[in-house]
Amino acid sequence: MGRYRIRSDRWAMDLPADWVEVGRTGAGEMYYESGDGTKGMYVLDCTVDESTGRTAQEVARTFRTAGLLTLGEMRDYQWELAADESLDEGLAAIAITDAIAHAQGYRIVCKVLARLPMVVRVAFHDYLCSDLDASQRYFAPMLESLRVNELH
Repeated sequence: MGRYRIRSDRWAMDLPADWVEVGRTGAGEMYYESGDGTKGMYVLDCTVDESTGRTAQEVARTFRTAGLLTLGEMRDYQWELAADESLDEGLAAIAITDAIAHAQGYRIVCKVLARLPMVVRVAFHDYLCSDLDASQRYFAPMLESLRVNELH
């Protein structure tokens, strides 16, 4: 399957060739969707105030916690965490959560990359997830390709 690169002046990521940008949410997130509409991705690119003294790790954890709270607010969904990890990469911090609601066949995997003052959060949605392993294999190249551009 072919891929293409999406980018901003601060980050870049590869997507499958059939994915298209559908629009933006009221919160300014970019929304992309697969050609068949069964998968989607929200991208939030924001700047945090460094004067608070919070580290990249603390900021990434804050975004992670907010995402988990949002899952908890979805009525009638019982979420199971398939992954919940935090990584420290020097000046950058990464938080990854992978949650699935088996009864609805709905999976959301979120990656937060904080390199202050910038934070990029991508949230991948598999709306018809009947096979967790297959879904993980599908999204893995996209998750791995997310990179922060070198700061000048």
